[in-house]
Amino acid sequence: MAGRWAGLEDEYAALERAYPDVKQVGVDRALCQGHLALVQGRHSRALEHFTVAAEHSGNTSEAVVSRGIAAGLTAVRLAQNEPQAAWAIAEPALLTLSGPSDWTRTTGLFPVAVCATATHRPPWPNWHWLAA
Repeated sequence: MAGRWAGLEDEYAALERAYPDVKQVGVDRALCQGHLALVQGRHSRALEHFTVAAEHSGNTSEAVVSRGIAAGLTAVRLAQNEPQAAWAIAEPALLTLSGPSDWTRTTGLFPVAVCATATHRPPWPNWHWLAA
């Protein structure tokens, strides 16, 4: 995995000190750590980070952030070979999409949701707007 990862923790810590009232910094930090752990195959650690992101965001995050967290959690459950758990996370997040304009801001949710449905075959809710 290419990239400049050395010092990333220090940079996030500096951001959190500089902007202590900005909750999104902690959410972004946990999301970044979760994605790094996921691609390194450290699934349990990734799950911990994505869970922290969800806890930090609470109900105050923008929908696109919540979808990003759901995408990370779904990807971890798929990597852990738990497609039913993956779908249980993805489905409510997909239902936050209100129409075609939202599809540009799924933050990775749609691909992992498709993987979850391909491996789990859940019953489909009434998603009539998907055809729009």
